[in-house]
Amino acid sequence: MMKTNVIWVIFFLSALTLNAKSYKVMSPDGTIIVDVNVGANTTYTVSVDGKTILKPSPLSMTFDNGMEIGNNMQVTKVDHFSANGILKPIIRQKSETIADHYNEMTLKTAAYNIHFRVYDDGLAYRFSTNFSKPVKVISENVTYNFADDYTALFPEERSMISAQQPQFYPIKLSEIITDKFCSTPVLIKTDSLARVLITESDLESYPGMFLQKQSEHELQGKFAAYVLEEKPTEGRVCYPTKRAAYLAKTEGKRNYPWRAMVIAKNDKDLMLSQLVYKLAPESTGDYSWVKPGKIV
Repeated sequence: MMKTNVIWVIFFLSALTLNAKSYKVMSPDGTIIVDVNVGANTTYTVSVDGKTILKPSPLSMTFDNGMEIGNNMQVTKVDHFSANGILKPIIRQKSETIADHYNEMTLKTAAYNIHFRVYDDGLAYRFSTNFSKPVKVISENVTYNFADDYTALFPEERSMISAQQPQFYPIKLSEIITDKFCSTPVLIKTDSLARVLITESDLESYPGMFLQKQSEHELQGKFAAYVLEEKPTEGRVCYPTKRAAYLAKTEGKRNYPWRAMVIAKNDKDLMLSQLVYKLAPESTGDYSWVKPGKIV
């Protein structure tokens, strides 16, 4: 009887492996490679200059319509797209023009897509849904499963009601206490190989992402629940007094925020990256009245 059970377990695991499919997209210069594995769950792996920095990391979203997208994904089509253009910000950013050069891969299903976009200075992914009716987002699984015990500049928070101005303390991933969380962006120093800045872009009608320590070298997304009632104060802060059992109430057809990783070989290149701006939607309308000033 024991032997029969073992055989069935081996057969089951083999079936899962056979059903899994892999897809790949890389940066235009070939230095950053994203491998996506689709099976019982969807994971992605990131390598830089041939070295893995992010081990298989799952991604998924759960909705009140019963859909759990990203798991048991039935890919119907895979689109690849390359762009090599110039962005001209209405208000000058770090430069007057921005090179917008990337490769994108979209895994498509009947109800949703997952988009992976890779630049020479980083990568990002996001979901888009095609539901016919408005939905509530119950949860989102964002995981960063790092390949080694890297050093993080971890801006620890005690509450998600925060001005997000904490100090950035250098600490090994393994030394962060489980369930401690921080605001984003978070900087990860992968030895002398690269700096990895975890952040997001195109955030609309959705809570901002915090990151919480899980297993030894893993950080996981943490999100504040949708606010149902709030209490204003004499200052600028409104404190939530009642929250829902979901993250967002939103349209069924939409793009969700980009989960972005800026990747730089040194501190100078990290400062010069404009990845977040490149991922954001282009501004439309009349901005001739805007007169930018100077700040410190």
